[in-house]
Amino acid sequence: MGVNKYEVGADIDALDQLSVDQRQYLGYFKAIMQELDTQAKDTVARFEGGDEAFQARAAEFNNAFEMTNRGFSRMIDAVDGTVDGYRETKSYLNNLFE
Repeated sequence: MGVNKYEVGADIDALDQLSVDQRQYLGYFKAIMQELDTQAKDTVARFEGGDEAFQARAAEFNNAFEMTNRGFSRMIDAVDGTVDGYRETKSYLNNLFE
C-alpha cells in the first residue's frame, strides 16, 4: 500500500477482516471459557464450605474469568472502533474540499 504524507494510513480492509476473524474466534473462546467455568464451579461445589484458602482461590478464579472475558470483548470492540474511525476520517478528508 503506497501512502503519501497527506493520506490517512490504514488498511481498513485488513482491519475489517481482523474484526471478522476475531468475532469468529470469540465463539470458540466463549465455548472454552464456559467449559472451564462449568468445571470450576463443579469443583467448588464439591468442596463447599472448604477452608478459607480454597474459597479465596475460587474467588480469584471467578475474578480472572470475568476479566479475561471482558478483555477479549474490549479487544474486538477496539478493532471495530478503529475501523469505523478510519472510515469516518477518510470520508471526511475525501469530502473536505468538494
